[in-house]
Amino acid sequence: MPQKYSQTKAMLAITKASLIAISRSPSAIVFSIFFPLIFILVFGFIGNSGGPNYRIVLHEKSDTTNAIIDSLKQYKNVKFISYKTDNALQADLKKGRITGILSIQKKRDTSNSYTIQFNSTTSSSSTINYLYPFNIIGINIY
Repeated sequence: MPQKYSQTKAMLAITKASLIAISRSPSAIVFSIFFPLIFILVFGFIGNSGGPNYRIVLHEKSDTTNAIIDSLKQYKNVKFISYKTDNALQADLKKGRITGILSIQKKRDTSNSYTIQFNSTTSSSSTINYLYPFNIIGINIY
């Protein structure tokens, strides 16, 4: 009586034959193991591993003498920029070239509290998620 066909034995036989064939060819070992590792290393060093960059415009009426602005200036990926015309600012905001407009106003009732408002567009919404990881009141996305 003939033996029953086994899928497992057939798979193991093909795997064994493939490994023997690869081990007999040095170029096959290089191209199947070392070549992908070299690609991973080369392309891994090319990228910007510092995270996203934020180009923020301070509102013209913002209070710039507070600890919030000073602490934001400490981060190397946060850059404060200014525009001479409002049209250029709005154009870059709509195109996503800047992350948004930051407005910080000191509350009149107490000396240590501020109102923070950040206006942005949907074209820069991917970077806003990193900038504000929590739901903060005062973020307006147009």
